[in-house]
Amino acid sequence: MRSPPSRAALLRAVKRHVWNDRWTFRGACALGLESLLAEEIGEIVPEAERSELHVDPGVVTWQAPFDAVYAL
Repeated sequence: MRSPPSRAALLRAVKRHVWNDRWTFRGACALGLESLLAEEIGEIVPEAERSELHVDPGVVTWQAPFDAVYAL
């Protein structure tokens, strides 16, 4: 029977698989406000490069590090 992983091992796994990766985020808004939302996201999360912001009707998607969750 295997013993459960140590706390340090769990923290390393989270850092390796969650923190160091880029994630896709999605922001919803009213139709017609997509450009304003994309501009605001670009200001809040500088890691979200303009080329990575995809604007669709009512939705803006982008990729950024997981830490962007806290800024947003």
